[in-house]
Amino acid sequence: INAEYMGNKDGLSPMNLPNSFGQGLDAFSDLSMWEHIVKSSAILQWKYGSIQSVYYRLDGVDRIEEGTLKILQEVFKCTPNNGYEAPLTTLQAMSNYGCEEMTDIPLITQLMELKWKQGWRFAFMLRALVYAIVFILFHLAVFAEFHTIRIIVVVLALLKLFLESREMWRDGFVKYWTGTGAAVFDNVLASSFCILTLCAEIFSYFDYEGVSNTLVASAAVFMWLYAVFFFLAVESSGTLVTMTSEMIGKDVQRFALFYLVPMGGFSTAFKVLKPEASWTMCFKNTLMATLGNPDFEFADDSINPIFTDFLVILWVVVSTVLLINLLIAMMGQTYSVIEESSRRVWLLLRAGIGTLLEEEMPRLALKRQHYAIQMDDKFVFNIVGKEEKWAPEETD
Repeated sequence: INAEYMGNKDGLSPMNLPNSFGQGLDAFSDLSMWEHIVKSSAILQWKYGSIQSVYYRLDGVDRIEEGTLKILQEVFKCTPNNGYEAPLTTLQAMSNYGCEEMTDIPLITQLMELKWKQGWRFAFMLRALVYAIVFILFHLAVFAEFHTIRIIVVVLALLKLFLESREMWRDGFVKYWTGTGAAVFDNVLASSFCILTLCAEIFSYFDYEGVSNTLVASAAVFMWLYAVFFFLAVESSGTLVTMTSEMIGKDVQRFALFYLVPMGGFSTAFKVLKPEASWTMCFKNTLMATLGNPDFEFADDSINPIFTDFLVILWVVVSTVLLINLLIAMMGQTYSVIEESSRRVWLLLRAGIGTLLEEEMPRLALKRQHYAIQMDDKFVFNIVGKEEKWAPEETD
């Protein structure tokens, strides 16, 4: 067995290690190790001028061959029972660690394109069909109040939650909920919908209809939001979804931490100037002032109406003119960064969708004979074009 295909206990091997360094690091942008491995195992079939035909070995890139896994398990006693994780393929590591630079490699992009046509697209459309069916059943159960359909929805939610719990057990609780790419959309939205649906049914059984309806309303939001997962496969909408998630996950969170400090201070000041008003009411009025709806009548019966009006005006200027524009600037910067690498972002999302579908539908891996060529006991992938950087050196 070649050492480059052996993984450590965390499933990292020389074939996927460059992906794990993280974005922005020098080691991450330097793919010399991966390049050396790919070139050393490549076969130059023919070359005519600047055009060449090269065979690249897929072991470690697309999937770990059965022969490699068998040796790892039998010779090195590498099994999940002794804490060993099967080595990640390059495509899996690329999507798991968010390695955008890998999408610049022609071998990766052409392989992903063929895999999409030969298997990923079918599984994706099947997933969309299942979602459409559950979507219709859920709304029939909510609006038409069909008891039988409601039971079907609960059973489907229970089945989906069981499948997601297995994935959560395999990947770990923290990694499951805080992953990257398309997987995190699927994990968070699907699990949240299932949990809310099941909890709503439990509360309904014990006649807590108010709580049950609240949970059903929340589940409906996640049901609709799950449609975002299918937008990821389209380049324009996938990039837009990524921009939105980055803005919410980074810009809005950072802004909220900074925004709550002066907001809490002004809310407390309003409470002191108007003791009969609750702090919650003062907090709400402060928030509404930020959204462009200040309540100047709030100061009429306060202890010091003039100073209260001054604080209201000051808060409107600080929150609306300064803070909100700061948030807009932060979002604009995020938009510009992602727009510059929109093609990379989309290809990374598609890789995440494909690897996710392959994990849920292992039979997709059997489709490799449609895009791969078998040589002896190995599978190879052929690329014809100007790929001099990734081609092996010519030998006499």
